[in-house]
Amino acid sequence: MVVFLTSSFVDYQAPENEYRPLPIVNDNGFVDNIKKYWKENTRLLVFSSDPDDYAMSDRVAKQMYDCFTLSGLTIEEVRVFDHRSTETLEELLRWSDALYVSGGHAPTENIFMKDSDLPELIGSYEGLVITLSAGSVNSAKSVYLMPELEGEASDPDFCRHTTGLGLTNINMVPHSQFMKTVELDGMDFMEEIIAPDSNNNRLYLVPDGSYFVIADGVISFYGDGEIMENGNIRPITDADIEQENKIERETFETVMKNGYNFVAEIDLNKNTFRVIHLGPLFLQHNIHKGNCHDYSGFCSLLAKTLLVHDEREVFLEQCELQFVTKEIKEMGSFVRTIHFDIDSGRYAEAFRVRKINHDPKRLLLTVLDISAVLDRDWMTDEYGRIGFIYAAARLIKKLDLSEGYSLVYTNIKGFKAINEIFGEQGGDMAIFSVRDQIRRILDPLVLGRFESDHFVFIARDSMLTEENFNRLCKQVHIYDNRSYVYNIRCGIYNISSKEVAVSHMADRARIAEKLMLDTIDGNYKIYDDDIRVNYVRQRELVSDLENAVKNMEFIAYYQPIIDVRTNKICSAEALVRWNHHAFGMVSPGQFVPVFEKSGKITYIDSFMVDTVVDFLKERYAAKKNIVPCAINLSRMDFYDSGFLQRLNRLINNHVIPASLIKLEITESAYFELESKAMDFLQSMKNSGVRIMLDDYGSGMSSLSTLESFEFDTVKLDMGFIRKIGTQKVESIIRSTIELSHALGATVIAEGVENDMQLSFLRESDCDMIQGYYFFKPMSGVDFAKVLS
Repeated sequence: MVVFLTSSFVDYQAPENEYRPLPIVNDNGFVDNIKKYWKENTRLLVFSSDPDDYAMSDRVAKQMYDCFTLSGLTIEEVRVFDHRSTETLEELLRWSDALYVSGGHAPTENIFMKDSDLPELIGSYEGLVITLSAGSVNSAKSVYLMPELEGEASDPDFCRHTTGLGLTNINMVPHSQFMKTVELDGMDFMEEIIAPDSNNNRLYLVPDGSYFVIADGVISFYGDGEIMENGNIRPITDADIEQENKIERETFETVMKNGYNFVAEIDLNKNTFRVIHLGPLFLQHNIHKGNCHDYSGFCSLLAKTLLVHDEREVFLEQCELQFVTKEIKEMGSFVRTIHFDIDSGRYAEAFRVRKINHDPKRLLLTVLDISAVLDRDWMTDEYGRIGFIYAAARLIKKLDLSEGYSLVYTNIKGFKAINEIFGEQGGDMAIFSVRDQIRRILDPLVLGRFESDHFVFIARDSMLTEENFNRLCKQVHIYDNRSYVYNIRCGIYNISSKEVAVSHMADRARIAEKLMLDTIDGNYKIYDDDIRVNYVRQRELVSDLENAVKNMEFIAYYQPIIDVRTNKICSAEALVRWNHHAFGMVSPGQFVPVFEKSGKITYIDSFMVDTVVDFLKERYAAKKNIVPCAINLSRMDFYDSGFLQRLNRLINNHVIPASLIKLEITESAYFELESKAMDFLQSMKNSGVRIMLDDYGSGMSSLSTLESFEFDTVKLDMGFIRKIGTQKVESIIRSTIELSHALGATVIAEGVENDMQLSFLRESDCDMIQGYYFFKPMSGVDFAKVLS
């Protein structure tokens, strides 16, 4: 298949004007280039951009017939595919020599393409493909649909990103010279519509007369054009086209470099055997173009030189050409697994022969090292864990480590939220986007996906710059007309020795990523001795957990909360502390995140529930002064049915009033709760327990969070409180307090430490204050004294 992607190669004639037959506008050698691929008396199929506008379809068909024939390109017949067609698109594609994909309204055409299965059918099309305007836009794998009609630019539901024919990675904005003069919905088309959409997106601005040609997988560009990327415009250069060619070649080159030992073409008509690719393994064992003259000679040489002795006789019998062609006719391809046993190790190889472009007389022979691709990732077609470890180990052996190389482990922060917002398909598109950004920005030497949203790759240290990580690690996922900002976190292991196993390198890079602290460590962390010591200590803490509970090393501390109007204690938050037998007092920041990740945080939360209930029960029974106490719940608690049942029994046994218990859940944890967990929270609220939204404003704030559940209290994150004195932050705090009150919730400000903060919060009608200004967290004994 050869593809011409054009903005336009014909003079525009308005539909209301009288039609005039005109030849092709022969800018940038268009006619000469297309003649190279044009068959004499071509059968041309016109794919309509609007299947219900028959007059337009017929006019386009006539225009194409006229412009091609007037330019010396002969046509036998033109047929149109639209809603009138009685033949299927598959039948028409088989009939045609050339396919013209029309210009028009790109979203309408895109829908028609998918309804008629063109994206699936075009993969096996062997003719010439010519696209114009909307047709070129829709030819991309991931299509950018620019607003075209009045109302589309201002419509929040207009879908700007979708899938297309998959012929190229190029996103074209056609008629760019004209579009620079356009205003749409009161907005400058380039500056206010296209520029914002070019964030992390390369758009090719192509004027009429300029065009791309894709032949044999190689892209060429003829004419002048521009690229808009991240809001910046620059001319298209040869380097840009080479980069696109690099992307197009990636699959082929990666396969050739990391798996195929041999590729050859067998032409039964000409009785020729042409070697296309020879891998190092074959060359090292004296298999080269000079001694591979024909198919049978190659098979004999392969058996004698590399095959294990027990397989040679059977291999030569089964691989006789008459048996191979018979099996291809019956089964579609001929495949055998063979084995090499040589000094460098034992290899499993797939010996495969198949047809080229469905032609039974032209065959492609490949010998593939399946040792390297046994663990290929099913979705991205990158290496999986085993395949990556194998390929990376081979690569590292060849590298000069003094030049600087590192293994990088990536993690999409909040990937579950992406799946929740966009669905499974939208989440998959985010994974593809991250893969493409890694390739584009960091140029990895080898890349794999270990699981879910975790990519691992080896790159040159010169590519691992602060600027490149900033470009990679903050992404905007746009899918189905919705957008979501997310971060990618990276752990880095500097490769200094070829003796370290790749699996150990990957584990250490993963540890570096896992030990990153939100908002503190930035986008990446490099594995070093401090990380190793910290990781070992964390593992010790996890292993000590059960004994620590039994030995009562955990302690409940209480931080009083003050009513702004009375200056009296109105409640408290229970906070866990660990007096470790070997390490002394351990900060919650050192063990709580570890236990959450390991799934063992419920041990601690169970202890805190029992301790707080006992504290309240003792004071309630003795009729001592008492205030409600808040207990923090982790999202992991909601997956432990035993914990929830115990909590439910404690609340409903009426030993103490349920109103003395408050349950705090952070906004990020609440965002990930499933429906059963939401039902549990509602049942607690119905029992009289007060439900509090903690850390509101810490990074995932959404008005929908406040709307989706009737929280009794909203706690403002201390990050906001520390910024009091900044006009924008103060406006946000006031608005949040007003909104919470309007929804029937009270507001607590966390982390209040000075007079200025307190004065502002009083003036803003905040209900309660928590922070060092009044009280630090204290033991249960000290808290009892304060209450008394």
